[in-house]
Amino acid sequence: MATATAFTVLLVVGVIVSTLQAIRASRAEVSSLAQTSFLKSILGSINPSIARGRDTALLRDVLDKSATRIDKELANQPGVQADMFLTIGATYLNLGEYTNALAMTQQALRLLQAYFGPKSIAAAHALNDLGVIYSEMGDLTNAIAYDRQALEMKKALLGNEDADVATSMSNVGFRLWNLGEYAESEAMHREALRIRRKLLDKND
Repeated sequence: MATATAFTVLLVVGVIVSTLQAIRASRAEVSSLAQTSFLKSILGSINPSIARGRDTALLRDVLDKSATRIDKELANQPGVQADMFLTIGATYLNLGEYTNALAMTQQALRLLQAYFGPKSIAAAHALNDLGVIYSEMGDLTNAIAYDRQALEMKKALLGNEDADVATSMSNVGFRLWNLGEYAESEAMHREALRIRRKLLDKND
């Protein structure tokens, strides 16, 4: 098991390094986004129960150095840069490195707001990610604050009856439940369910 885990970490490290090199060499943002998507799929496959074991020192080191390189070398591709920061932030979260996960995701949010404007679906998703990180840290007050920001942003951009809006409502509902706000939590979940049922009826 330890050997397999070590091999997986080495494989991921190799993918990170090669993807960064490919993105740096590419002048087309579309191509860079495709390469980032591949990296995201690899990093997303890391099992948290394994990632928080003893064989991740190399991966952590590469993530630290990659974050520094992304900041310097992808400055002319802010969309790609933000996506990379989000991907690395999610990996830090799986490793239990909450401070680094928070820093990467906050940086991604700043880039997205500068690139797409203060309000965008990409920024709303980054706000959701911050909610998840704060929730994992046990800070439910900040978690629900970010989830509510994401919900209001999605409503403004997508309207009140959208699947993404329903997902954000469910997120807020879960946070409220954990805070003991059961009545408001139930109302959020019921509204999210109503939206999903209506959307399903439209597709029938």
